[in-house]
Amino acid sequence: MTTVLLPRPAGTDADATLLERHGVSPVADPYVEIIPLLDEATMAARRRLAALLPDAALVITSARALRALIDHTDVDRGTRVYAIGTTSANACRQAGFPDVRMPEDGANNVALTRLLARELPAAIVIPRSSAAPSSLVDDLRALGITVHDAVLYATSTVPEAPASVPVLRAGGFDAVIVRSGSAARALARFVPDWPALTRVVAAGRSTALVLRELGIPVSAIAAQPDSATVVATTLRTLEGSTA
Repeated sequence: MTTVLLPRPAGTDADATLLERHGVSPVADPYVEIIPLLDEATMAARRRLAALLPDAALVITSARALRALIDHTDVDRGTRVYAIGTTSANACRQAGFPDVRMPEDGANNVALTRLLARELPAAIVIPRSSAAPSSLVDDLRALGITVHDAVLYATSTVPEAPASVPVLRAGGFDAVIVRSGSAARALARFVPDWPALTRVVAAGRSTALVLRELGIPVSAIAAQPDSATVVATTLRTLEGSTA
């Protein structure tokens, strides 16, 4: 059976569900871990964020960023939310936010910036990882929007080699789906010599750039980061490798 490695933090995984529906065996393994920032200064910042909402809108670029916010912050569910794509939007609705908006012309920072340029909320809050680039924050501030940039969690490579590493080193996976620069760096640490026949699918150009900088060959780049697009890209890549 075709097997695909999903190197990412533990938890529910929409990619795995879709792969299984297509007869592909997914192996999710936590190559990276999420570390909530709960020090005194960050907790004080969380309280200030809660006081800003719902007058300020919320910008969610990943379900993980949403979880990092609502797990430790009392967020008013009446807040308007701008989500980068379908996965993030669904996570927001499931968390109880009724007013969720998302760009119709793409699930990426450029499309999200265009949407916010049209609607121009006076102020927004962006929860994110310490590893996330600040380019979106800079672009939105350039529009004249007051941006509260909230670094609420960090991602880190796990200290011990995941169980799947020997299999990956031996070329035992048909493909790997990489969703973040953090996952790319973890792969490079544990698998310095990439197996020639293992395809690599990047869920976006920024992740692909990190992979290439690390010397990991990129077989395909998903046009959008939602699970349907990423899995479809992976399936096409696997079909091409067996043609």
